Amino acid sequence: MEKTKYFTSKKIIIILLSLAVIFAGLAVIIHFSTKVTNESYEKCILGDVNGDGYINSGDALEVIKMLTGNAELFDSQQKNGDVNADGKLSSADALILLRYCIGDIDDLPYTEKPSENNPTVNNKSMLLENGNFTASAKILNEWKNSDGKTSYQISISAKNSSSEEITDWSVKLTLSDKVEISKKWDCSASVDENTISISGEDIPTSTAVGCGLIVTCENDLSIKNIEME
Repeated sequence: MEKTKYFTSKKIIIILLSLAVIFAGLAVIIHFSTKVTNESYEKCILGDVNGDGYINSGDALEVIKMLTGNAELFDSQQKNGDVNADGKLSSADALILLRYCIGDIDDLPYTEKPSENNPTVNNKSMLLENGNFTASAKILNEWKNSDGKTSYQISISAKNSSSEEITDWSVKLTLSDKVEISKKWDCSASVDENTISISGEDIPTSTAVGCGLIVTCENDLSIKNIEME
């Protein structure tokens, strides 16, 4: 007569622990076999320094660790951490990130309002505020091409501060020169002379999303305006 096998609580616990060990081992293998490069962080939203998809105190910590010599960051990470858009990574960026986390600052990039004694002009980034929807555009990087033209990487971030999902968002970005789009990711984009129309996917409540473009032009490029499409 064939014996019936029963799974006791002890056996079930042993099986679950074994599976946990196997999955933990696979996670370690995947982690160490994944090569992280400068390009790994290029699509991150402005403020997301550690690349986890969120803006929190961990990003400020990465900035502080680099400034104190306890960490090295890729160029794209440093650009993501330049949240005051002054072209360098400093303790001011870490402070802005922390203020953003506690709600003292609503949008990134953040620059202090200019005064008569300290006028500032920043034509590499622009912020749009429209009710509970905010969007920012920033020129992150530029390089010369073999044909003499210059390519620019533009990062766009959009944030939903409302209690309802935002659908079918779109913005219009006006630049200082006629451009051509050579690459885009996580958004739809079309260009007409020096104006780019950009649209993205739905934004859940209290969430920020990011996308990017690479454009080429013949002259130095700056951002003139950003507005709702």
